[in-house]
Amino acid sequence: MVEFYENNKKTLGSVEQSLVPLYLKLPTEHIAALKFILESYEGLAIERTLDADRGYVVVLALTETLAVVEELLQSLGDELELRIIPEPTEVLETFRGDWLFEEFDFGV
Repeated sequence: MVEFYENNKKTLGSVEQSLVPLYLKLPTEHIAALKFILESYEGLAIERTLDADRGYVVVLALTETLAVVEELLQSLGDELELRIIPEPTEVLETFRGDWLFEEFDFGV
């Protein structure tokens, strides 16, 4: 799994230089469970749903926590029927969300 990311990881934006997107495909009924599990590990990673109807999500991990996130996702693979996939370009072309809320001005 680590080899896959060494060859395919990208960083996002100027402020988010340390975020690495991990793309996943899983049954739609498991998306909420994945989100709750990731949220229970405060600050570990952020889950964004790219296409709820088809089960595409992205997990944004800090480079500092990437190995832990990969290990967690690997351990959840069978239970949540998730698999890590290459960047789903066809999904990203139609995605209309803002992963990192860049369109908002939080006054920071």
